[in-house]
Amino acid sequence: MVERDEFEEAAARAAERAAGPVAVTARYDGGRRRIRVGLSTGIELAFPPDAAEGLAGAEAADLAEIEITPSGLALH
Repeated sequence: MVERDEFEEAAARAAERAAGPVAVTARYDGGRRRIRVGLSTGIELAFPPDAAEGLAGAEAADLAEIEITPSGLALH
């Protein structure tokens, strides 16, 4: 059945992604104007908001409300 094959392929892709590092923490550091993301591996990344698509010129109040998607693969 085609639908079952598609489902199994999607499930396999999801399992592969889950095996890698995912975001577990995210916050805005207003003093340094950086977004800081903690990964499941213990590594923390920091970047200026202007380097991320859609965040150039964002106000500090907007950047303070960061959400991690349930998969840990994206921030909103």
